[in-house]
Amino acid sequence: MSALSDYSKFDHIDSDDSTDGSANEPGLSSTSKRSAEDPVLLKQSLRATFEHDSVTNRFKFIYQGNAVYEWEQSLNEVVIYIPAPKFLESASQLSCDIQANHLKLGLKGSKSLFIDEKTCNTIETAESTWCLEDGSIVLYLQKANKGLVWASALTGRFDVELNVAQLEQVRKKIMLERWQEEHPEMDFRDAEFNGSVPDPRSFMGGVGYG
Repeated sequence: MSALSDYSKFDHIDSDDSTDGSANEPGLSSTSKRSAEDPVLLKQSLRATFEHDSVTNRFKFIYQGNAVYEWEQSLNEVVIYIPAPKFLESASQLSCDIQANHLKLGLKGSKSLFIDEKTCNTIETAESTWCLEDGSIVLYLQKANKGLVWASALTGRFDVELNVAQLEQVRKKIMLERWQEEHPEMDFRDAEFNGSVPDPRSFMGGVGYG
């Protein structure tokens, strides 16, 4: 089971198991163990959703009431923000493997990964990067399909996606970015739409590539 699919491991993100990856291997909490044995408890415990943060304008992936990571997207990229373990001193302690459709992130020398998950859509790996910034591990993932609206950042056990209203909100943001890019002489910041927002990637002949 991948690390993100086994969300209980995020309860132990501050456990330093960088020695051999086994001494402090995160396991199921007592609640999770009971849930695994009881289908009703399992259904109740495996609750995950996206919540919009109006301050940062990002979406938070919430699991069992806790924010696991935040993410946002633009016309060209998806950015994921993961709280860094408190003991982490530098990015050199981390291992990050960004593949076209998969993401792996963890401590060097550790068997446990913070993330070992498929991405929602395809990434341009050569244009993607990551860093340790202001207490967060930040991943900048370049979209292979410019203008494509991602319904989620990563696909885990629940395949949680943005709801209809959230997707409409993101489409508007990206559509305005597209128009601004194509018409830099104009200001679209306060533009409104009549009816539903069009698909930023396919509207009016499709998004252009520089």
